[in-house]
Amino acid sequence: MENVVLATSAILAVSSLFQSYIKYHRKALPIVILSLGSCLIVMSRLLVEFDESVMASSGAALVAAAHFSNFRYCKKLDRA
Repeated sequence: MENVVLATSAILAVSSLFQSYIKYHRKALPIVILSLGSCLIVMSRLLVEFDESVMASSGAALVAAAHFSNFRYCKKLDRA
């Protein structure tokens, strides 16, 4: 069940950021940050010998940073 929630969240995040990328700002940084965060979350699920909570929370923080970065790029366009 948790994997379904993670997959659904990833699909929503990717579609949201790609839509903003294509329609508005054409900056790849939010997508790169999202990719790194998603990789950390996936690795936290797959690697048993590491502390899952540290990797998952770091990945979640990167996903949040990707959305914040995307928001900032879109906000700059509103001011222009």
